[in-house]
Amino acid sequence: MPFDPDTGKLRPYSPEEIASWNLRTRGVRDGDHLVEELGPDGSSATRWWSCNYTDRFDVWKYMVGDMPIVYTDSGDGLTKISRIMPQRHPHPAYSGWIATKIVDTRGWRYTGEIDDYGAPLFDRAEIKVQYEMVDFDLADDDAITYEYERYMTKEGGSGADTQVATQYLGRPGGIMRYAKDGGGGPTNKPVPFGLGFPENEERFSWIWRRLPLDVYKDTSLLRERVFGIPATGTKGWIGSLNESFTPIGRQPGTCMLLGMTPFRKPDPTGEGFTLDLKMDYLFKPQGFTNIYFFDADGTGANDGYYQVTKNATFYPITTLPDDTSLHHVREWNGEGGLWDLN
Repeated sequence: MPFDPDTGKLRPYSPEEIASWNLRTRGVRDGDHLVEELGPDGSSATRWWSCNYTDRFDVWKYMVGDMPIVYTDSGDGLTKISRIMPQRHPHPAYSGWIATKIVDTRGWRYTGEIDDYGAPLFDRAEIKVQYEMVDFDLADDDAITYEYERYMTKEGGSGADTQVATQYLGRPGGIMRYAKDGGGGPTNKPVPFGLGFPENEERFSWIWRRLPLDVYKDTSLLRERVFGIPATGTKGWIGSLNESFTPIGRQPGTCMLLGMTPFRKPDPTGEGFTLDLKMDYLFKPQGFTNIYFFDADGTGANDGYYQVTKNATFYPITTLPDDTSLHHVREWNGEGGLWDLN
């Protein structure tokens, strides 16, 4: 994919460059050009194209989008990701179907020549491209404010697990007693079961797709942010709580980062590898810095959740100092956050 030296970003192929490939549709007359498949397990399509044989590498990248790169923005000096979007299904109602794979490339009409690498040369290449319905949004570099606005599979999507559970917590000192109209019988005798209450939680994941390897290498700022730097006393963000509602969609202090797992995957361009970065979270509606108090006097007047701090001072979750409560809070959104490289 062309590179713009003035901005440091990838740039789309120009109309003149595309025209030079002699890119054409193939299989229109016999109906093979566009074949679609729809179903509850996913929807996809294939399309056949034809181009100059020596230009097939550029056509591959044009179809599936070139490998993303990390660059420094010349305007604000920040480190960012540059992407070129893949081609989409031709019908606007199915624009969520994107080119994900080059299924087949074959030569047409042998020229009688061999290239410098010992492979036969053909006049044209016939290329079969697969389009799939994906569960993340697409956007050009200039159309986003934050990287989580694109290439982010959220909870419930492919590979982004979600699981809801309920725990029954005991209330120390609490008992249940039998009661009977008019008294007698088992009245006031203890029920032989513990007294408690349910607390709910949800484990879920987001997956940041097709990232440059540099985003999460050993020396990257994002990796240092996640794991911390013990030598300098810098706390890692694993185990931290969300300071704001956006973008995770949970109230401040109710969501914990459990970890990040990188998955190295072959890039569809065939030129190398990219990362899928899976982020695991735990959500508790009652929050993580609060503990339930049960007053055994039976009145219920003081029952409820209380914030735990070592100096018995209440803090809004957005201003909770480190080492004051059970967990530390971090601003995951924006510059220097979970989805930022600076």
